[in-house]
Amino acid sequence: MRDASATIDRAEKSRAALDAVRTCPVPVLAYLNGDAIGGGAELALVCDMRMQASHARIGPPRRPRSSTRPWPAVRSVLCEILGID
Repeated sequence: MRDASATIDRAEKSRAALDAVRTCPVPVLAYLNGDAIGGGAELALVCDMRMQASHARIGPPRRPRSSTRPWPAVRSVLCEILGID
């Protein structure tokens, strides 16, 4: 079992990295040439523009139904992309 403080630290570092991409003063482009699952998908979603090869897929990691939602920020990112309040 993972140490809780290490897990929290890793989540905070991931969030900081995503915030840095999101607030970058120059446009950030994500080019997907394969599957972007989990954190890779979240990283692609916070970029200003996304392009992907025809065979590439983007999505959440598979989780058991009993587990919590994997990405707390994905809903807000998708709403922003789609222009939904």
